[in-house]
Amino acid sequence: MSAGVTHNEVARRLKTTVHSYGDLERFDDEAFTVLSLEQLLDLGKALNVEPRVLLLGEEVAASTSTITFGDIAARLADRIAREGQTIDEFGDRIGWDVEPVLKDPTICTAAGLDWMAALPSLSGLNH
Repeated sequence: MSAGVTHNEVARRLKTTVHSYGDLERFDDEAFTVLSLEQLLDLGKALNVEPRVLLLGEEVAASTSTITFGDIAARLADRIAREGQTIDEFGDRIGWDVEPVLKDPTICTAAGLDWMAALPSLSGLNH
């Protein structure tokens, strides 16, 4: 591993199995659907990689382009339809009630929510 830690060590830090950690590396959506923000931060610390980069890759994480909450809602609705799930099934799978956002994407803007800004950062943390 590039960070100089073994799969076993990373799994131990995440309080998970080596198999589950392997799934994180193999499947792109695992970090979005399985990890809590705390675990994402722990993974970033273990690998010495910003959580935003873990989720989006270096190119995307460094990008200054923005996406509107309306775009997020449209993409969520498209994915739900593509996967043939109900809104509730999709929300249960990802651990987030998406129905309010799909009904009114401006709810995020009105509340001042920026999910990317909520991602923890390694800067300023003691390693």
